[in-house]
Amino acid sequence: MTDIAGSKATVTLDVARTNPADRSHFEVPMQSAYARVLDALNWARENEDPTLGFRYACRVGMCGACAVVINGREALACQTSLGEIDGGTLRIEPLRGLPTRHDLIVDMRPFFEGLARAEAALRPREPDRRDLPVIPPASNERTTIEAQNGCITCGACVSAIADEAKVDDGVGPAALNRLLMLAFEERDGAGAARLKEIAAEVHSLGGDAIARAESVCPAAIPLSTALEKLKSLIADHDDQG
Repeated sequence: MTDIAGSKATVTLDVARTNPADRSHFEVPMQSAYARVLDALNWARENEDPTLGFRYACRVGMCGACAVVINGREALACQTSLGEIDGGTLRIEPLRGLPTRHDLIVDMRPFFEGLARAEAALRPREPDRRDLPVIPPASNERTTIEAQNGCITCGACVSAIADEAKVDDGVGPAALNRLLMLAFEERDGAGAARLKEIAAEVHSLGGDAIARAESVCPAAIPLSTALEKLKSLIADHDDQG
């Protein structure tokens, strides 16, 4: 059970509900400045309304399951502190651009289907190869992969640009990042063909939208860098004919 009871300080949660008739406002007591939005949601469900729906798993910012929109900005509920909004109101909504299943729970299938459509997965050059490739630490490949690694597939990036691009339209920010990493993966056999397939969609992506997606990424992945490097790789491929 979430133990944040007994505190005199409170925070008001204004939660988007699937059923407008369901209770949406909760006065939640705060035990300390270390309490998170996820703690408040758990308290509201355990003490006020057991039908309140939201998703979480790891509680340490690794799984991405608790991504929601907090006061208009995408964030992980388990990583967002209540301390800065003591006595205020938090508006909590589901991620944008994805079908809402129940309250704050969205259907992530369109997000993962987008990754599949972009073919953002390894196509082995040698299917039977078992040895691991060695990528020198100081190499350009290693530097690029390290910088772009860490996506937790939370969907915050696609939610941030939902007003401009549907999740199921073209190459989204998460797929873009994965495609760049694959471009430096020596085991992948689809490099040139994949770059040709996605060229038009990559060039159609707006820098402002990608920057907005980057600004809410909980893993702090430089998505703008991914876009520019992919465009550069595509240009090099075109020059080579």
